[in-house]
Amino acid sequence: MIGARWLVMALLVSGCAAPGVVSDNQTAALDARIARLPPPDKIAGLVGTHPDRMLATLGPPILRRRDGMAEVWLYAAGPDCKVDLVYYRDGENLTLALAQIRGETKAEAACLRQIAALPSK
Repeated sequence: MIGARWLVMALLVSGCAAPGVVSDNQTAALDARIARLPPPDKIAGLVGTHPDRMLATLGPPILRRRDGMAEVWLYAAGPDCKVDLVYYRDGENLTLALAQIRGETKAEAACLRQIAALPSK
């Protein structure tokens, strides 16, 4: 009975503890377990995509830059597979207006799948 009391007290005290800091390794492990949405077969299928859905599909871009009313997102999976996205601000919302693939040897679907398979940084 005394052992059960100690167990209950230990659980109560641990519940009162401040939450710990999440390390980068823990965050990376969690990101690796989060399933991404499947990318489209054609880059044109991305136009009009909301930024949250893009993050769920391709993950975070390697570069994200604001340029006036536009926001440019760049993705890359090697020299033959690069994706450029240009979002335009419409009031408070961002709308994907331009999506293009750069690279000579990758088919669009293969390039999009390769980028979507990259781990989050």
